[in-house]
Amino acid sequence: MDDYRLAVLLSVFVLIPLSGWKVIGMVKKLQTMSSRQKKLSKGLTPKQKEFVKFLERASNQSQEKNDA
Repeated sequence: MDDYRLAVLLSVFVLIPLSGWKVIGMVKKLQTMSSRQKKLSKGLTPKQKEFVKFLERASNQSQEKNDA
């Protein structure tokens, strides 16, 4: 079997399923993050929601300062 056929077989049977598995994992992680965020915001009062937004903005600003 020449190198070309071996490379094609490797990509078809290994690399393509591996990439699909990684994409599915990322989608599931995003879905759980989204559902977790919805659960948090459902049980909060408006004042608590405002405080959470304030904390998120402060966290983002500190991350931007650390990145710079």
